[in-house]
Amino acid sequence: ATIFGDTIFEALDIRAPSDDATSKNVINLLDVFGINTMMSIRYKFFRCHFLNLGCNVMFINLNYKTYQNMMKAYFSLIIIMASLLMAPCYADKTDVEYADNTDTEQVVDINVDVADAADTEYADEADEEYADEIDEEEPEDDAEEELEGDSEESGLISTSLMVQWFPQAQFAGYYVALENGIYEEYGLDVEIFYATPDEFAVDYLVWEEVDFITAWLPTALKENDNDNNFVNLAQIVQKSSLMFVAKKESGISTLSDFNGKKMSIWSKDYEAPPRIFIAKNGLDVDVIMQGTTVNLFLRDGVDIATATWYNEYDTIINSGYDPEDITTFFFKDYGLDLPEDGIYTRGDLYEEDSDMCDAFVKASLEGWRYAFDNKEEAIDIIMMYMEDEEIPASRVHQEWMLDRMEEIIKGDSNEISGELREEDYRRVVDAMKEEGIITNSMEYKEFFKPMIEAQPSP
Repeated sequence: ATIFGDTIFEALDIRAPSDDATSKNVINLLDVFGINTMMSIRYKFFRCHFLNLGCNVMFINLNYKTYQNMMKAYFSLIIIMASLLMAPCYADKTDVEYADNTDTEQVVDINVDVADAADTEYADEADEEYADEIDEEEPEDDAEEELEGDSEESGLISTSLMVQWFPQAQFAGYYVALENGIYEEYGLDVEIFYATPDEFAVDYLVWEEVDFITAWLPTALKENDNDNNFVNLAQIVQKSSLMFVAKKESGISTLSDFNGKKMSIWSKDYEAPPRIFIAKNGLDVDVIMQGTTVNLFLRDGVDIATATWYNEYDTIINSGYDPEDITTFFFKDYGLDLPEDGIYTRGDLYEEDSDMCDAFVKASLEGWRYAFDNKEEAIDIIMMYMEDEEIPASRVHQEWMLDRMEEIIKGDSNEISGELREEDYRRVVDAMKEEGIITNSMEYKEFFKPMIEAQPSP
């Protein structure tokens, strides 16, 4: 892909970026050539995805004529590809508006609107089908009886988990536990679902569609403030991976440089920590809702973006930036070491079947230990799930993610404890109350239900 890009540049005589005021159109070649955009080509019963081409993000300033030539070359390539396939095909298109309440269009005056990453394109194609799968009507009586019979015959307890995002190494421990039969060893028949940009795990737990979810601690506290009764069974991630990122060229090097700048943050489940950071440090920023990618940041649509160390930061680096080109502001360095992923269930379910909850936690922690001890196998499993679900997959990125997950899960103790420390709980509760994000909270011992000693079934 890099050779192809160089060839196109040479053929079109595209020069390096200049300061010419007439060359203001910024074309994100990453999006043009599909590295973060899922271009689906369907022919007969087969689907082929052109994704993860392996080239870096390249930003160049183009005048109108050069841009026109670039697009001609791009569509010529599509025609050649279609001819080689010798089958009717078409490319799926998705138009995502990155910010509803901002002047982003003035900031990023470009002629290419791409999907809000493959995640959003995937959601456009599959969310409805996936939601139907979870929300489907009760099966016919005979099918239900057959399912119950199978469960009784196997002696396993049927249960379900919904992770808060698409399959990726962030959730490797659960998929490893499922594929390697660890859940079965603890007497559980587990089905794993995943959330999407439009389907949130917390909602499915409230609706009693699933028994367990993964969620950030601030998210669970906010749900309980809305009269839900979530309990934490295990705090998986011990250290915060959250950060704000800015480009060195923007001149942002300290928090005081944030003032007057455009900042993108996530919404709903992931909004509380950035809001706390902004309020705690008295920042005067223009907040824009961030989509599922960092494209808006890469295009200079915002000056500052929200990121996690294990995911978005690595995506930015793999998009053509050197680490020294990016200034990072880790939340933990500013007194906001907020625990993230934990395992949650409903309080009533825990009261009804604490043994099942304990077995699920024990098996999940064992899955994480196995994943960290056998990383290549764990990545193989994650890649299998991503490919099965037609989600763009980069093995190198997943390897980075699993390494970072090990660091933030093990924390200072260098072991997987699953413990929610009372001081961490109270620190997050106090911060959220101080900023008016929540008004009520459960007592620590009511909220955190540490596992009892659970052993594999004989």
